[in-house]
Amino acid sequence: MESILTMMSAETVASESPVKVSEMSGVVLAPGIVHLTYFADRQGRRAWRSSLWRLTETGWRVYFHQGTLTD
Repeated sequence: MESILTMMSAETVASESPVKVSEMSGVVLAPGIVHLTYFADRQGRRAWRSSLWRLTETGWRVYFHQGTLTD
């Protein structure tokens, strides 16, 4: 799970539309399965994001992702 959080926080976005991430949290659901949640704010547009990550032979991969606008 720590490697997922590191990978997500290291992502880059275009400087003209930076994304502020807050309240990032991960929960291990089963061996090799992590549920990651966080708020993402891009220019005042805030969304609650949730994704399921699965550990594969080649590393962590997103299995499912959903974002819900909150404002």
